Amino acid sequence: MAWPALEPLNRASTAALSDASLRLVAAIGRYHAGTARAHRIIVVFDGPPRPAVGEMARGVGLEVNFGAGESADRLILEEADDIKGREPNAEILVVTSDRALARQAEWLGARVMAPRTFETEVAFYDRQDPNRDPGGRTKYKD
Repeated sequence: MAWPALEPLNRASTAALSDASLRLVAAIGRYHAGTARAHRIIVVFDGPPRPAVGEMARGVGLEVNFGAGESADRLILEEADDIKGREPNAEILVVTSDRALARQAEWLGARVMAPRTFETEVAFYDRQDPNRDPGGRTKYKD
């Protein structure tokens, strides 16, 4: 997904990209918890695995895949096709601004949502999270 908050990081350092990826996974994790974990969520990133991101994703009930030499778009389409092959009535949502990916995902039977629309849904759950301080940081305790 082309998450709007990540767009300026296209040429950013690896550390900045990892930090932004962690924030994205945390936000989607709060969304997942807010929807009573009614959905299986797979977050796909281009590039090599980032262990901290994968660890956080698993901790909040998400699955994460990294391109690591393959395009994230290809991984998304393969996952959608695999799910439809196993569960023909499964509802699949692909969040992307890439028109070619959107067309291919729709052809596979997925619903497509723009990143900004999904970001609005995720933000709703961020506002509902009692563990958020006014600066938007999560105050989770061990």
